[in-house]
Amino acid sequence: MTTHIGRDGVVKLGANDIAEITAWRITRNTDTVEDHAMGDTWKTRKATFNDWSGEITCHWDPDDANGQAGLTPGATVTIDAYPDGEASGDWHYTGSAIVSQIVDQADMAGLVQATFTFVGSGALTEAAVA
Repeated sequence: MTTHIGRDGVVKLGANDIAEITAWRITRNTDTVEDHAMGDTWKTRKATFNDWSGEITCHWDPDDANGQAGLTPGATVTIDAYPDGEASGDWHYTGSAIVSQIVDQADMAGLVQATFTFVGSGALTEAAVA
């Protein structure tokens, strides 16, 4: 089994790298509806709509004009996330998303962080880099 190193990851806002990323996450879900009826003894379900969301955590960088500064609440953005770098054949996720929340955090003994939460708007594409 092949393993990968997280430090090689990249997330782009459109064509621009987002600066100072320390972690990112994309979650894929599907909604379900119950379709059991009277007389059934077990619940059964059907899949309906797919959905995705995520978070990007960074060392706060107010000078990242083409990355972090573009992640404002309500903004519709294109997220392109690479778990293992951008070389040909590497895997990546791409989709349109709406920034739903920003949390800035400062700890006395640490660096100031910003966490950007987003929800997908449409399909999340998963493919190898050409």
